Amino acid sequence: MDHQNETLLELVGTPVAILLMGICIEMAAGGAVQSTWDLILLSRRKHDTLLLPMIAIGFNISSVLNLVAMFAQTFELNEALCFSFALFEHITYHQTFILFDAFILLKSYIVTDRNQSMFWVCNIALSYR
Repeated sequence: MDHQNETLLELVGTPVAILLMGICIEMAAGGAVQSTWDLILLSRRKHDTLLLPMIAIGFNISSVLNLVAMFAQTFELNEALCFSFALFEHITYHQTFILFDAFILLKSYIVTDRNQSMFWVCNIALSYR
């Protein structure tokens, strides 16, 4: 490939994207570790909101898996492997957003002091996703 005809974006774009993916993976991994620690502390106190840290752990793990699958697609893969990584990336992408929605809706439900009408609104909103 002739590097003289490449634009600055083509030369710098991939390293910047990989740097941002690395930062996101580091943040999500740190969030998973912190949420796991919170889950351990809450389970020792017999607290009733163990679902929040469990959703946060799932979200962070799903984010890491999504970014790893996205990163793997930057390499030249054969057709079957490329399809497998793309499918895995799509699944983890949707899983990440569903878990994020569940986290926000559960927090909203808890903030409203477990209002029954808010419970149904959250369920409808989550089922729409």
